[in-house]
Amino acid sequence: MREVLARVRFLSQGEGGRSHPPSGPSYSTVSRFPGARGTTDAWSLILDFVSQPDPSGEALVRVRFLSPDAPLELLSSGMRFELLEGPRAVARGEVVVSKLRELRDSAVRSDATMGARLLEEAW
Repeated sequence: MREVLARVRFLSQGEGGRSHPPSGPSYSTVSRFPGARGTTDAWSLILDFVSQPDPSGEALVRVRFLSPDAPLELLSSGMRFELLEGPRAVARGEVVVSKLRELRDSAVRSDATMGARLLEEAW
C-alpha cells in the first residue's frame, strides 16, 4: 500500500475544527480532495504522526488510504486534502513527498541533517 508524507494543520475550534488535535500515534478519518479532477468521493485515510501537532495544530504525518481500491493518484505531491469528522472539516493537508526519492532529493537540496532525520522518522 502506498504511503506518502504530508503536512497537516488541524483547525482550531474557532475555525470549526476540534477542541484539540488528536494525541495518539495514529488517526483515521474520512477525507475529501477538493479540486481533484474527476472525484467528489470521500476516502478514508490513515495518518501516522511523524511529529505531534505543534501549538498551531501543524504536524508531519505519513498518510495512506484505508482501502486498497482508492485512487493512488490523489496521493501525488502537491495534492491538497481535507480531513472530515461528520460533515465538518477538522484539518487541511498537503502531500509534500509522494516518493522516497523525493525526500532524499529534498534533503540534498536543503539541510541534509534535517532531511536525514525526517527520512529516518518517516520510513
